[in-house]
Amino acid sequence: MRMNYERLHDALIAKAMSRTLTGYKERHHIIPRCMGGGDESENLVDLTAKEHFIVHKLLVEIYPEVKGLKYALWMMANKVGNGIHEREYRIGSREYQRLREQLVHTIKSRPPMSLAERERRRERMSGSNNPMYGISLAGPANGMYGKRHSVKSKRKISDSKVGTQTGENNPFYGKAHSEATKKRWSEMRSGKRWMNNGITESLFKSDIYQSKLDDGWEFGRLKKQIYNKLTQKKVLHDIKTDNNGS
Repeated sequence: MRMNYERLHDALIAKAMSRTLTGYKERHHIIPRCMGGGDESENLVDLTAKEHFIVHKLLVEIYPEVKGLKYALWMMANKVGNGIHEREYRIGSREYQRLREQLVHTIKSRPPMSLAERERRRERMSGSNNPMYGISLAGPANGMYGKRHSVKSKRKISDSKVGTQTGENNPFYGKAHSEATKKRWSEMRSGKRWMNNGITESLFKSDIYQSKLDDGWEFGRLKKQIYNKLTQKKVLHDIKTDNNGS
C-alpha cells in the first residue's frame, strides 16, 4: 500500500502548531516560498531540526514536480551542527546518494535560465535577503575550529569523491561553454599574471605589479601539497603558469 505522504505531512504540521517548542528550533514555511508562500505568521511554524528535514522529504514526495523543494532538501542534507545550526540528525550513505542523484536529474532537466531570471534571483539573495547576511562562520562558529583532519580522514574523504564528478555524475556533462563565455574569460585574464604572498594567490594587472612586489608578493602560484597515493607521502607541486596566467 502506498504511503500517504500528505497525511503524514499535515499531521506533523498540526502537531507543531499546537505546541510551544523550547530549545533549538527552526522556522518552516508551511507553504514553501518556492510555491508562493510568504513570511506571514500564519504560514510559519517552529520545528525541530529533525522534523524540518522530514517535512521537506515529505514535500518532495507530495510535489515531485517542484524543483525548488529538491534544492532545499539537498541543502538541508548537507548542513550539520556548527555552533549556529544545532542539527542533530545525520543521513546515511544510501539516502545521500539518492538525494544527490535526484538533484543531478533535476539540474539536467531544467531549461536555460534567462538573464532576467538571473537578475531577479541575484536581487532576491543580496544584502539582508540572504539568509547568511551578517553571519560569520569564522572562529569558534566554524565546526572545524581548532581541529584538524587526520591523514586517515583526509584519505577517506578523498577516496569517497573519486568518480563522483565524472561522466553523467558531473552537472556539466554533455554541455559546453559558449564562445561568448570563453571570450569573456579570456578578456578577463588577458594581461594578468599570477602572484602570491605565501598565503594566498590571485591574478593582477601589470599596473599594480610593483606595489605588490613592494608588499612582499612574488610572481607565480602557491606551492600546493598533494597526496601521492603510490608513495603514500605528501609532495610539493608547483602549478606552472605562463605570464598570461593561463
